[in-house]
Amino acid sequence: MRLSLLARFRRSAPATDADCAEIPQPVVSIAIPSRYAAGSTTRSTIDETANAEVNAALQPVDEFVRILATQTSQALRLSRLQEVDKARALADCVLSGLGRWAKADALSRLQGTNAKLAIPSRMGGAAFAYGLAVPLSTPDSGQRKLITDWLTRRATETMTFFDDPTTMPRSARNNLRMWAALSVLRTGIEVRDAAMIDWADRSFRVALCHANPDGSLPLEMQRGQMALHYQLHAMIPMVVGAALLRREGSGLHHSCATELCRLVGFTLAAVETPDLVAAHAGVAQKRKAGKATFAPHELAWIPAWQSLSLAPDLGGYAPPGMVLAHSKLGGNQTEIWEGRDP
Repeated sequence: MRLSLLARFRRSAPATDADCAEIPQPVVSIAIPSRYAAGSTTRSTIDETANAEVNAALQPVDEFVRILATQTSQALRLSRLQEVDKARALADCVLSGLGRWAKADALSRLQGTNAKLAIPSRMGGAAFAYGLAVPLSTPDSGQRKLITDWLTRRATETMTFFDDPTTMPRSARNNLRMWAALSVLRTGIEVRDAAMIDWADRSFRVALCHANPDGSLPLEMQRGQMALHYQLHAMIPMVVGAALLRREGSGLHHSCATELCRLVGFTLAAVETPDLVAAHAGVAQKRKAGKATFAPHELAWIPAWQSLSLAPDLGGYAPPGMVLAHSKLGGNQTEIWEGRDP
């Protein structure tokens, strides 16, 4: 039986590498194929063999981000319970793991377009973990600089790639751009880089300005039977991004409030009635219908949404007891957003 992170973590302070959950070796170079079948113009038909190859290549990166998120969430919970030393030990583990990947300059060699599209959202998870753990951790300016320099390099490369006119036009503006924008935003907040924050703000504004009047996103509606899946996938970083930008003084949540509300309203309605998306996509949707089909990570944006105080109020939307967690958003979102400044 695989031990949980908490079972593997021996609570002692200050933390050493031996006290922390074991993390994967840094991944410096990565290449991944497309998940989709050749000839799928809407990129909606999965090639199962290729999909397995993608998942296998990304597995150590995803495991790294999941471990960071789990430790960060636990540190936040312990801090809330006034278990300061235990919280610090876990936060130190987060920074130790990030430091190892930063020292190796992890993910610096992304081979091909698919890797460059997939990695930014994972880097966003790393940036969230860093920003949430630092206030709880043992001060170490050298370690922090090592990590922030690494995050900055990856964020700069992300902006360059997505602004490159040779990048596939749809991918440069669809849900992948939204996750890239959130990643750059989270890094920009940590390193106080106004250009990064502005790049993310503009990315979200462009997507919202081009949304259909009903709140559907045109580029996601082109994804055939997967249109609803990608509508939801795009909405998550847009909502969290708007909430973070509000803390940074951006007026996105005011100037685009109507569009944000339509986006959320349409997406939730479409999960109940997928025909709303089928009318745009022209085909029945692969996703099963109904509120009960939401996985916890698909509702993890709700605490950020609630912080915006926009309609609809979704305070009771998730089933009682559901943990709203997403590793690419830093972990347990209730711990992050309720009564905190993420």
